[in-house]
Amino acid sequence: CPGGQNNSDVDGTPGNYQLFNNPEYQDVMEKLWVAIAERYKDNPVVAGYDLMNEGQDFNGDISADPRNAIYDRMYHAIRNVDPNHIIIMEGIWELNRLPFPEDMGWENIIYETHPYGKSDIEGYCNEIMNYGQLHQIPIYFGEFSDMQMLDACKKYGINYTTWTYKGTIYADGTWYMYY
Repeated sequence: CPGGQNNSDVDGTPGNYQLFNNPEYQDVMEKLWVAIAERYKDNPVVAGYDLMNEGQDFNGDISADPRNAIYDRMYHAIRNVDPNHIIIMEGIWELNRLPFPEDMGWENIIYETHPYGKSDIEGYCNEIMNYGQLHQIPIYFGEFSDMQMLDACKKYGINYTTWTYKGTIYADGTWYMYY
């Protein structure tokens, strides 16, 4: 995202996430999403718009989390141009970092998480699906590394993509579908 969205290396600006406190970066982000929506609004091949990858987790009050204000702003900017495509919002590791979609007036959305490091995979998937059913929204695991998650995703009907598909024989753990 313009200005960086977290303090990690995944956004190209490690430790320098200014998106949340710099209105200029937020304006650039909005212009970018409006331009994308303008271009693809009538394209049936585009499934949806994933607004932000791994935005900083502020571990606080949902109403004060700056990610959610930015999500709301981008949602409305896109909806002014494209009322049809799905909008994807990510709670990073947990969905309880996001507001209830019905409280925000958000429709035609997907909530996404990246379930890394979950020791109770079955329990987590059950919890996530219950959340989706309660709020009548689809759930999407945008990336994960533990391939044991695949069976649980299939069991609970969770849509997913893995972090990566192919690894090497030198890789440790269960990060890859095949070597």
